[in-house]
Amino acid sequence: MARSVALRLKNHRVIEVSDIEKIAQLVNQGASDMRNLSRALHRSDIDAPRLTGALQDLVDREIWRVPCRLEVKPSFQIEDDMAAAQLYRIAREAVINANKHAQAREIVVGLERSPGGMVLRVTDDGVGFSNGAELRQGLGFHIMNYRAQLMGGRLEIDSPKRGGTRVSCYLPNKALQSRKKENARSGLPGKIANALAALI
Repeated sequence: MARSVALRLKNHRVIEVSDIEKIAQLVNQGASDMRNLSRALHRSDIDAPRLTGALQDLVDREIWRVPCRLEVKPSFQIEDDMAAAQLYRIAREAVINANKHAQAREIVVGLERSPGGMVLRVTDDGVGFSNGAELRQGLGFHIMNYRAQLMGGRLEIDSPKRGGTRVSCYLPNKALQSRKKENARSGLPGKIANALAALI
């Protein structure tokens, strides 16, 4: 409808007030839908023991247009509450982006430990991208990258050979061990700092 109105303006044709009102209604509805989506996915109770359950709840939500599933071994463990909260929020942002832009048939959230540390991956089988630099200009990437850096990790976005998009957050053992020592020294103030960081 917006395109139709734009063409009428270009051709100096009459524009119906009802068309403008309809566009305004659609824009307002879209903004309302995004606010409702953000509220529905907001979790303030994420800590290390709850991370796997929170991710399962994330992929099971009926709000997604694209089917989502979680891949994580039952033996997976994480001890850092702040890292757990940030990993959840990175996964949430990546799933939202994939639903909006990827035109995918499936989204997979994966969480695993490796000899070098921990990795979170959100992979879709959608259209992928041809220009990685262009993708990194988006606000979503900067938010996820900031969260990864808060933990001492790094964020990577690439397009696998089979297509689609893959968002990976790598958290090395060195960063995990450093945070563990910091939390042990900090005590209660450290816990408060973790809680504040999780709300960002």
